Amino acid sequence: MTARQRQSGFTLIEMAVATVVLGLMVGIIYKSLGPMLAWKSRTDTEQRMGQLKNALETAYRQNMVAIDGDAQPRLNFGAAGVIDPVFPNAAGYCVPVANTLAPIALLLRSSPNEAIRDGYGLNFCLAIDPRALIAYNGQNLPYHPVAIISGGPNGQIDAGTVFVAGQLTLASDDTGVVVDSAAQVIAAYDRTMAALSKAATALQQYYVARYQSDPARTPGTDYFGCGAVACPPAAAVNWDAANGLPTTCAAPVDMTTTAIGVVGLTREDVTDGYGQIIQYDNCGAGIRSPANANAAMQLPPFTTAMQSTLPDGTQLIATAVGMAY
Repeated sequence: MTARQRQSGFTLIEMAVATVVLGLMVGIIYKSLGPMLAWKSRTDTEQRMGQLKNALETAYRQNMVAIDGDAQPRLNFGAAGVIDPVFPNAAGYCVPVANTLAPIALLLRSSPNEAIRDGYGLNFCLAIDPRALIAYNGQNLPYHPVAIISGGPNGQIDAGTVFVAGQLTLASDDTGVVVDSAAQVIAAYDRTMAALSKAATALQQYYVARYQSDPARTPGTDYFGCGAVACPPAAAVNWDAANGLPTTCAAPVDMTTTAIGVVGLTREDVTDGYGQIIQYDNCGAGIRSPANANAAMQLPPFTTAMQSTLPDGTQLIATAVGMAY
Protein backbone atom coordinates (compact mmCIF):
# COMPACT_ATOMS: atom_id res chain seq x y z
CA MET A 1 0.00 0.00 0.00
CA THR A 2 1.44 3.34 -1.02
CA ALA A 3 1.64 6.43 1.18
CA ARG A 4 -0.96 8.08 -1.08
CA GLN A 5 -3.34 5.16 -0.51
CA ARG A 6 -2.87 5.31 3.30
CA GLN A 7 -3.88 9.04 3.54
CA SER A 8 -7.49 9.71 4.75
CA GLY A 9 -9.56 12.68 6.10
CA PHE A 10 -8.78 16.36 5.55
CA THR A 11 -5.44 18.07 5.66
CA LEU A 12 -4.86 21.04 7.94
CA ILE A 13 -4.89 23.38 4.97
CA GLU A 14 -8.22 22.00 3.74
CA MET A 15 -9.77 22.45 7.19
CA ALA A 16 -8.49 26.02 7.41
CA VAL A 17 -9.92 26.86 4.01
CA ALA A 18 -13.28 25.27 4.94
CA THR A 19 -13.38 27.28 8.16
CA VAL A 20 -12.75 30.53 6.31
CA VAL A 21 -15.42 29.72 3.73
CA LEU A 22 -17.91 28.75 6.45
CA GLY A 23 -17.23 31.99 8.30
CA LEU A 24 -17.83 33.99 5.14
CA MET A 25 -21.10 32.13 4.53
CA VAL A 26 -22.30 32.72 8.10
CA GLY A 27 -21.51 36.41 7.76
CA ILE A 28 -23.42 36.64 4.49
CA ILE A 29 -26.40 34.72 5.91
CA TYR A 30 -26.49 36.80 9.10
CA LYS A 31 -26.25 40.00 7.10
CA SER A 32 -29.23 38.84 5.07
CA LEU A 33 -31.31 37.31 7.87
CA GLY A 34 -30.29 39.56 10.76
CA PRO A 35 -32.75 42.36 9.97
CA MET A 36 -35.47 39.77 9.38
CA LEU A 37 -34.81 38.10 12.74
CA ALA A 38 -34.78 41.49 14.49
CA TRP A 39 -38.08 42.40 12.81
CA LYS A 40 -39.62 39.08 13.88
CA SER A 41 -38.53 39.55 17.50
CA ARG A 42 -39.89 43.09 17.53
CA THR A 43 -43.17 41.95 15.97
CA ASP A 44 -43.47 39.05 18.40
CA THR A 45 -42.88 41.47 21.28
CA GLU A 46 -45.65 43.77 20.08
CA GLN A 47 -48.02 40.83 19.62
CA ARG A 48 -47.27 39.35 23.04
CA MET A 49 -47.57 42.78 24.64
CA GLY A 50 -50.95 43.28 22.97
CA GLN A 51 -52.21 39.88 24.13
CA LEU A 52 -51.11 40.55 27.70
CA LYS A 53 -52.68 44.02 27.58
CA ASN A 54 -56.02 42.56 26.46
CA ALA A 55 -55.90 39.90 29.18
CA LEU A 56 -55.15 42.47 31.87
CA GLU A 57 -57.93 44.79 30.68
CA THR A 58 -60.45 41.94 30.69
CA ALA A 59 -59.33 40.80 34.13
CA TYR A 60 -59.46 44.39 35.37
CA ARG A 61 -63.01 44.83 34.09
CA GLN A 62 -64.13 41.61 35.75
CA ASN A 63 -62.50 42.35 39.12
CA MET A 64 -62.72 46.13 39.48
CA VAL A 65 -64.24 46.13 42.97
CA ALA A 66 -61.39 44.03 44.42
CA ILE A 67 -58.65 45.79 42.45
CA ASP A 68 -59.66 49.39 43.08
CA GLY A 69 -60.89 48.63 46.58
CA ASP A 70 -57.19 48.09 47.37
CA ALA A 71 -55.12 51.29 47.50
CA GLN A 72 -51.75 49.46 47.20
CA PRO A 73 -49.64 49.39 44.00
CA ARG A 74 -50.83 45.96 42.87
CA LEU A 75 -53.72 44.24 41.12
CA ASN A 76 -55.71 42.45 43.78
CA PHE A 77 -57.91 39.67 42.41
CA GLY A 78 -59.21 38.57 45.80
CA ALA A 79 -59.20 34.79 46.23
CA ALA A 80 -57.45 34.34 42.86
CA GLY A 81 -54.35 36.13 44.12
CA VAL A 82 -52.40 39.33 43.54
CA ILE A 83 -50.26 40.59 40.66
CA ASP A 84 -47.41 42.69 42.02
CA PRO A 85 -45.25 45.07 39.96
CA VAL A 86 -42.27 43.58 38.10
CA PHE A 87 -39.33 45.95 38.46
CA PRO A 88 -35.96 45.92 36.67
CA ASN A 89 -33.03 44.74 38.79
CA ALA A 90 -29.78 46.63 39.27
CA ALA A 91 -28.61 45.56 35.80
CA GLY A 92 -31.86 46.76 34.21
CA TYR A 93 -33.38 43.34 33.54
CA CYS A 94 -37.00 42.58 34.47
CA VAL A 95 -37.15 39.79 37.02
CA PRO A 96 -40.67 38.52 37.79
CA VAL A 97 -41.37 35.91 40.44
CA ALA A 98 -42.58 32.55 39.17
CA ASN A 99 -46.22 32.55 37.99
CA THR A 100 -46.59 36.30 38.37
CA LEU A 101 -49.57 36.18 36.02
CA ALA A 102 -51.23 33.15 37.65
CA PRO A 103 -54.31 35.15 38.83
CA ILE A 104 -55.26 35.77 35.18
CA ALA A 105 -54.09 32.41 33.80
CA LEU A 106 -57.51 31.60 32.30
CA LEU A 107 -57.33 34.71 30.12
CA LEU A 108 -53.83 34.06 28.76
CA ARG A 109 -52.98 32.33 25.47
CA SER A 110 -50.00 30.59 27.03
CA SER A 111 -48.73 29.67 30.47
CA PRO A 112 -48.20 32.52 32.98
CA ASN A 113 -44.43 32.06 32.81
CA GLU A 114 -44.49 32.21 28.99
CA ALA A 115 -46.94 35.13 28.75
CA ILE A 116 -44.60 37.34 30.79
CA ARG A 117 -41.88 36.99 28.11
CA ASP A 118 -41.37 39.26 25.10
CA GLY A 119 -40.34 38.32 21.55
CA TYR A 120 -36.67 38.29 22.53
CA GLY A 121 -37.26 35.57 25.14
CA LEU A 122 -36.77 38.09 27.94
CA ASN A 123 -39.19 39.19 30.65
CA PHE A 124 -41.61 42.09 30.57
CA CYS A 125 -41.68 44.57 33.43
CA LEU A 126 -45.09 45.48 34.91
CA ALA A 127 -45.48 49.02 36.24
CA ILE A 128 -48.44 49.28 38.64
CA ASP A 129 -49.15 52.53 40.46
CA PRO A 130 -51.06 52.88 43.75
CA ARG A 131 -54.76 53.67 43.45
CA ALA A 132 -55.26 57.04 41.79
CA LEU A 133 -58.26 59.15 40.79
CA ILE A 134 -59.40 60.21 37.35
CA ALA A 135 -61.88 63.08 37.03
CA TYR A 136 -64.88 62.25 34.88
CA ASN A 137 -68.25 64.04 34.65
CA GLY A 138 -67.71 65.75 37.98
CA GLN A 139 -66.81 62.49 39.75
CA ASN A 140 -63.38 61.25 40.85
CA LEU A 141 -63.12 57.61 39.84
CA PRO A 142 -60.56 55.30 41.50
CA TYR A 143 -58.27 53.27 39.25
CA HIS A 144 -54.80 51.71 39.10
CA PRO A 145 -52.49 52.88 36.26
CA VAL A 146 -50.71 49.89 34.69
CA ALA A 147 -48.08 49.56 31.95
CA ILE A 148 -46.23 46.68 30.26
CA ILE A 149 -42.60 47.38 29.29
CA SER A 150 -40.00 45.46 27.28
CA GLY A 151 -36.28 46.16 27.42
CA GLY A 152 -35.97 45.55 23.68
CA PRO A 153 -33.12 43.57 22.06
CA ASN A 154 -30.73 44.03 24.98
CA GLY A 155 -33.43 43.25 27.55
CA GLN A 156 -32.45 46.15 29.78
CA ILE A 157 -34.86 48.88 30.85
CA ASP A 158 -33.25 52.24 30.18
CA ALA A 159 -32.98 54.77 33.01
CA GLY A 160 -35.01 57.23 30.95
CA THR A 161 -38.02 54.92 30.78
CA VAL A 162 -40.52 56.03 33.43
CA PHE A 163 -44.21 55.51 34.24
CA VAL A 164 -45.72 58.38 36.20
CA ALA A 165 -49.40 59.22 36.77
CA GLY A 166 -50.49 56.85 34.05
CA GLN A 167 -48.10 58.32 31.47
CA LEU A 168 -45.39 56.08 29.97
CA THR A 169 -42.19 57.64 28.65
CA LEU A 170 -39.89 55.28 26.75
CA ALA A 171 -36.15 55.69 26.15
CA SER A 172 -33.55 54.00 23.97
CA ASP A 173 -34.83 50.72 22.45
CA ASP A 174 -37.44 50.08 25.17
CA THR A 175 -41.02 49.45 24.08
CA GLY A 176 -44.19 49.50 26.12
CA VAL A 177 -47.93 49.95 26.26
CA VAL A 178 -50.33 51.37 28.85
CA VAL A 179 -53.15 49.11 30.02
CA ASP A 180 -56.30 51.20 29.60
CA SER A 181 -57.62 50.75 33.13
CA ALA A 182 -58.97 54.32 33.12
CA ALA A 183 -61.26 53.47 30.19
CA GLN A 184 -62.48 50.40 32.08
CA VAL A 185 -63.53 52.39 35.15
CA ILE A 186 -65.14 55.13 33.05
CA ALA A 187 -67.19 52.52 31.19
CA ALA A 188 -68.19 50.90 34.50
CA TYR A 189 -69.23 54.28 35.91
CA ASP A 190 -71.32 55.05 32.80
CA ARG A 191 -73.05 51.66 33.05
CA THR A 192 -73.68 52.24 36.75
CA MET A 193 -75.22 55.66 36.24
CA ALA A 194 -77.36 54.30 33.40
CA ALA A 195 -78.60 51.48 35.65
CA LEU A 196 -79.33 53.89 38.51
CA SER A 197 -81.23 56.20 36.15
CA LYS A 198 -83.25 53.30 34.70
CA ALA A 199 -84.15 52.07 38.18
CA ALA A 200 -85.12 55.58 39.31
CA THR A 201 -87.34 56.03 36.24
CA ALA A 202 -89.02 52.67 36.86
CA LEU A 203 -89.71 53.58 40.49
CA GLN A 204 -91.09 56.95 39.50
CA GLN A 205 -93.42 55.32 36.97
CA TYR A 206 -94.42 52.77 39.58
CA TYR A 207 -95.31 55.58 41.99
CA VAL A 208 -97.58 57.18 39.38
CA ALA A 209 -99.25 53.85 38.60
CA ARG A 210 -99.91 53.16 42.30
CA TYR A 211 -101.30 56.66 42.80
CA GLN A 212 -103.62 56.42 39.82
CA SER A 213 -104.91 52.96 40.80
CA ASP A 214 -105.79 54.06 44.35
CA PRO A 215 -109.47 55.13 44.59
CA ALA A 216 -108.62 57.08 47.74
CA ARG A 217 -105.46 58.58 46.27
CA THR A 218 -104.02 61.59 48.00
CA PRO A 219 -100.76 63.54 47.59
CA GLY A 220 -100.12 62.89 51.29
CA THR A 221 -99.62 59.14 50.76
CA ASP A 222 -96.17 57.79 49.98
CA TYR A 223 -96.59 55.25 47.17
CA PHE A 224 -92.91 54.28 47.14
CA GLY A 225 -93.33 51.41 49.60
CA CYS A 226 -94.77 49.72 52.66
CA GLY A 227 -96.16 46.48 51.27
CA ALA A 228 -93.62 43.74 51.95
CA VAL A 229 -92.97 44.51 55.62
CA ALA A 230 -94.88 46.34 58.31
CA CYS A 231 -95.19 50.07 57.76
CA PRO A 232 -93.42 52.36 60.22
CA PRO A 233 -95.97 52.56 63.06
CA ALA A 234 -95.47 56.29 63.66
CA ALA A 235 -96.92 57.23 60.30
CA ALA A 236 -98.54 54.10 58.87
CA VAL A 237 -101.59 55.94 57.59
CA ASN A 238 -99.40 57.95 55.23
CA TRP A 239 -98.03 54.90 53.43
CA ASP A 240 -99.48 52.81 50.62
CA ALA A 241 -100.19 49.67 52.65
CA ALA A 242 -101.12 47.65 49.56
CA ASN A 243 -97.77 48.38 47.95
CA GLY A 244 -95.49 45.59 46.71
CA LEU A 245 -92.32 47.33 47.88
CA PRO A 246 -91.08 47.30 51.48
CA THR A 247 -90.07 50.31 53.51
CA THR A 248 -86.33 50.35 54.16
CA CYS A 249 -86.19 52.13 57.51
CA ALA A 250 -83.78 49.52 58.90
CA ALA A 251 -81.38 49.79 55.95
CA PRO A 252 -81.38 49.98 52.15
CA VAL A 253 -82.08 46.66 50.43
CA ASP A 254 -80.88 45.11 47.19
CA MET A 255 -83.15 45.85 44.26
CA THR A 256 -83.39 42.14 43.41
CA THR A 257 -85.39 41.57 46.60
CA THR A 258 -87.74 44.48 45.94
CA ALA A 259 -87.92 45.25 42.24
CA ILE A 260 -88.06 42.01 40.29
CA GLY A 261 -91.65 41.42 39.25
CA VAL A 262 -92.84 44.56 41.03
CA VAL A 263 -91.56 47.44 38.92
CA GLY A 264 -90.74 45.44 35.81
CA LEU A 265 -86.95 45.35 36.14
CA THR A 266 -84.66 42.36 35.62
CA ARG A 267 -81.57 41.37 37.57
CA GLU A 268 -79.46 42.69 34.70
CA ASP A 269 -81.30 46.03 34.92
CA VAL A 270 -80.37 46.44 38.58
CA THR A 271 -76.75 45.29 38.26
CA ASP A 272 -74.29 48.18 38.10
CA GLY A 273 -71.15 48.46 35.98
CA TYR A 274 -69.06 46.85 38.73
CA GLY A 275 -71.22 43.74 38.99
CA GLN A 276 -72.93 44.94 42.19
CA ILE A 277 -76.69 44.93 42.82
CA ILE A 278 -78.19 48.41 43.08
CA GLN A 279 -79.85 49.18 46.40
CA TYR A 280 -83.19 50.83 47.07
CA ASP A 281 -83.95 53.24 49.97
CA ASN A 282 -87.29 54.92 50.63
CA CYS A 283 -86.82 55.60 54.35
CA GLY A 284 -83.32 56.95 54.99
CA ALA A 285 -82.41 60.23 56.66
CA GLY A 286 -82.08 62.03 53.32
CA ILE A 287 -85.35 60.66 51.93
CA ARG A 288 -88.63 62.56 52.01
CA SER A 289 -91.03 60.07 53.61
CA PRO A 290 -93.67 59.88 56.35
CA ALA A 291 -91.09 58.12 58.56
CA ASN A 292 -88.41 60.83 58.42
CA ALA A 293 -87.54 62.22 61.87
CA ASN A 294 -87.40 65.70 60.40
CA ALA A 295 -90.97 67.04 60.17
CA ALA A 296 -90.13 69.11 57.10
CA MET A 297 -89.04 65.89 55.31
CA GLN A 298 -92.35 64.16 56.06
CA LEU A 299 -94.21 66.22 53.45
CA PRO A 300 -94.60 65.51 49.73
CA PRO A 301 -93.17 65.29 47.19
CA PHE A 302 -91.87 61.99 48.56
CA THR A 303 -88.67 60.48 47.24
CA THR A 304 -86.76 57.24 47.02
CA ALA A 305 -83.11 56.67 46.19
CA MET A 306 -81.31 54.11 44.07
CA GLN A 307 -77.72 53.78 45.20
CA SER A 308 -74.45 52.04 44.45
CA THR A 309 -70.84 52.52 45.49
CA LEU A 310 -67.53 52.95 43.72
CA PRO A 311 -64.79 50.47 44.68
CA ASP A 312 -63.32 53.01 47.12
CA GLY A 313 -66.66 53.34 48.93
CA THR A 314 -67.87 56.58 47.33
CA GLN A 315 -71.65 56.46 47.04
CA LEU A 316 -73.52 57.08 43.80
CA ILE A 317 -77.23 58.00 44.01
CA ALA A 318 -80.14 58.58 41.64
CA THR A 319 -83.35 59.91 43.14
CA ALA A 320 -86.94 59.25 42.06
CA VAL A 321 -89.53 61.88 42.98
CA GLY A 322 -93.19 61.04 43.51
CA MET A 323 -94.89 63.70 41.38
CA ALA A 324 -98.28 62.23 40.51
CA TYR A 325 -100.48 65.28 40.97
